[in-house]
Amino acid sequence: FLESLKWARRSEESLRGFALRGALLNARIDSAFSYLGLGNHRQAQMLLKDTHLKSLLQNNSTATAASLQGLFLCSVHQGDLVRALENAKQALKVFQILHDARNYRFALIDFGSLFYSLRAPAKLKQLWTEEGFGRFHEESPDDLATSMGVQRLLQWMSGKTFDQRWALWKGISNVQEKVERRLCWAEFELERNRPELAILAARKAAALVRQWPHYEVKLRLLRIRAAARKTLSCSTRIEVERLLRQSSGGVWELRLLCLLALRASEPRRARSLKKRVLSRLEVFRDNSPHWAWEALVQLPEIAHVLARTPH
Repeated sequence: FLESLKWARRSEESLRGFALRGALLNARIDSAFSYLGLGNHRQAQMLLKDTHLKSLLQNNSTATAASLQGLFLCSVHQGDLVRALENAKQALKVFQILHDARNYRFALIDFGSLFYSLRAPAKLKQLWTEEGFGRFHEESPDDLATSMGVQRLLQWMSGKTFDQRWALWKGISNVQEKVERRLCWAEFELERNRPELAILAARKAAALVRQWPHYEVKLRLLRIRAAARKTLSCSTRIEVERLLRQSSGGVWELRLLCLLALRASEPRRARSLKKRVLSRLEVFRDNSPHWAWEALVQLPEIAHVLARTPH
């Protein structure tokens, strides 16, 4: 992502001297998504807000949709799920109007990933039907880079078992989808209280992270390791703290922060971490629809922290 950010910045510098406003907006969007991949959500949001405004002034619908998709991701990492859902629905609507099936599916995968992090398949299934998300996907030509991600969401909504055979299927060429499937397998094993298999799946995912070193992937890997073990090694704890310093506001960040609090052996540190958890939960409570808040506080790590916190 550092490399892609460097090239996106070079594109911006090269295009500023020309009257290629659309190309400049695209370069800024590329920069913003690189910042998202690095976990720098504040910088990404600044770029995307400015790009979104300029795209409206220039009547550039493609840039409008892409910037809204990026702003959705930024809002998720800030714990503002009301605004996140508004941005996502608008982005999907514009991509559909443009008949841009590829980017529509990318946005749909991001949208579904929020529900996956909240463990809310029934709500996603409800919105999928009400908003007609599936129709445009089904009516559009297949695209291997994105169709498999959408199929993964559909399988999850229908209660698909994310086992080892499914995760390691050799018919996948997309590295991002390979990583996602291994992470889903690991999280599936955690839910069934099989930590050894979760660690195995996490190792399979980690082997590919160099090819897809996305901030959220690293978060999920660390959460799997922390949840599968009763104690955290010093190196894992340091890595967790480093990532959470970049951003601590999203669902995966909060789940990892809760595990850090639950695994803390020193009482003073445990109290400090729980205070951070409660502070982040207040942000979610004030900026989430009721169904999302209910799903959030039922997640195992969060429920355990709340159960140990005096009311």
